[in-house]
Amino acid sequence: SEPLNEYGIFLTNHKRYPDAISVFERAIELDPNDVHPLINLGWIYFELGSLKEAEKIYLQALKVNPIADVYNKLGNLELKKGNKIAAKRYHDLAAELDDGNLEFKVRQAIVLADLGQMSKAVDILKQARSEDRLCKHYRVHLWLARMYAQMEKFVLASSTLEAPCYAA
Repeated sequence: SEPLNEYGIFLTNHKRYPDAISVFERAIELDPNDVHPLINLGWIYFELGSLKEAEKIYLQALKVNPIADVYNKLGNLELKKGNKIAAKRYHDLAAELDDGNLEFKVRQAIVLADLGQMSKAVDILKQARSEDRLCKHYRVHLWLARMYAQMEKFVLASSTLEAPCYAA
């Protein structure tokens, strides 16, 4: 099912969603224990605004293999539905399961900030920034700068985007 999953991703990237849906469904038929076509199929429905269908598929993926990416997708879904507490729970689980994934930490921090827990969100992003020594995850730095700006700490916000990752 891996070649079908890759082809489904190709179709998705070219916005050929009906074709991609068919390919992912076939991949799932061939290997119902492969979580990746489920995650990708759920993402298409999420993007198309079919949140109930996306949730059904993500919950199916969770039963197949409860990996961090599934929890992250469920967190995004809950956030889109306006369920910030559920979103926080899912993003916390994703960050806990894949502690080295800085994107999951960014999502976790965004939800915390939305819940009014700005200092906790900043702490998570400061830790993530310290883990990003090679400056590969610009969203960590960008979101940290945004949160500092929201807290009216403009010097910290601008210095977050200056050194060492963004020095000329």
